[in-house]
Amino acid sequence: MKDLNLEMVQQFVSGCAASAKTIDNIGITLQSLWTTARAWGNVARDLMEGVVLPEVSAQVAPKFLPPWLDR
Repeated sequence: MKDLNLEMVQQFVSGCAASAKTIDNIGITLQSLWTTARAWGNVARDLMEGVVLPEVSAQVAPKFLPPWLDR
């Protein structure tokens, strides 16, 4: 993990073809791993500081109605 840097993470995020929500989830997972690595003294800096993640828009879940209520 000590060999990772901000540019590498940003290139990965920018080149990822997944949805914004998936990329956000990857970022959250990486941040969690990095926080643990810092707590254990394996790394000294915050890797995710400065990484620009895509904006996740709130999506409305579809509502499924029984046929007799579907109008």
